Amino acid sequence: MKEILPMRTPADDISEFVYENCVWPALERGDNVITIDTSAVCDALQRAYSQNVISAALRSRHFRDIYRVMLESAEIGATETYTFRLDVGRAMLTKSLTAQQNACSYLSVRSK
Repeated sequence: MKEILPMRTPADDISEFVYENCVWPALERGDNVITIDTSAVCDALQRAYSQNVISAALRSRHFRDIYRVMLESAEIGATETYTFRLDVGRAMLTKSLTAQQNACSYLSVRSK
């Protein structure tokens, strides 16, 4: 029987990228708040996704729930910036859970 892996969406890729490259380093520094500029994320992802798609991913309830951040404010203008409050204990727990899930996904694919 063929195992079906969950489908990844652009929002999943963007959310994971932002968490690993923006949120996690802020947590390690002990920051309580982080502001993310969508144009900087767009450039870092080599424009693989538009700023609109990145904005939608950052505004999503999915991003806040999975990575345990709280949207404080959003400024919409020439570039969009989103400010999130970081709950260090909860967000750091997310990092370890995400690593475990990625390892499990890798193992289930490799075991075929």
